Amino acid sequence: MIDEDGGLVGPGVFLPSAERFGIASRIDRWVLRTMLKWMEDNRTKLGHVSTVSINLSGRSVGDRDFHQDVELLLRAFSVDTAKLCFEVTETSAITNILEATAFFESMRRYGVRFALDDFGSGVSSFGYLKQLQVDYLKIDGQFIRNLCQDRVDQATVRCIRDVAKITGKKTVAEFVETEEVEQLLREIGIDYSQGFLRHRPAPLDQLLTATDER
Repeated sequence: MIDEDGGLVGPGVFLPSAERFGIASRIDRWVLRTMLKWMEDNRTKLGHVSTVSINLSGRSVGDRDFHQDVELLLRAFSVDTAKLCFEVTETSAITNILEATAFFESMRRYGVRFALDDFGSGVSSFGYLKQLQVDYLKIDGQFIRNLCQDRVDQATVRCIRDVAKITGKKTVAEFVETEEVEQLLREIGIDYSQGFLRHRPAPLDQLLTATDER
């Protein structure tokens, strides 16, 4: 978002207000429409991009009208929808368990994948995995920041890895900022890492000049 002085306002500043005033789904619609248009315009240049992740708000996850609008948008643009991965927080998925399950199922016909974000932050994480058919578990950053020093965090990450493996899901560690943490994650068996160590936020078009996947 652009402020009155032309500066950038980070999502962490304006999205909580959007959630509070019930307009977050409007933002999600704009983001999805904008991304699909970008993918359509650059579809011949996206061979090296395997996944385009889009975060959805909790309100959108529980909004059946939003689900229908997503299907309309996916059909309106000429893109490889199998590249899409919708990220929803563990809390929003559990809070809207019936709607979330229906949404996940409706998107499967388009090849869309799902990631459960901030996994481990809820109180009933493992119990809901049988109902939530997601592809990725994104391990909450609170367990990653001090991974090398905290044996409880290490045990938690190993536990998440084991459950993910049994349920056929891939794991992603968030907030990876050092080589030491990434190496330990490799030893534990985590599939992917996300964080400033490998890439910082950048303009979308820079994806088109990337030469490798990390």
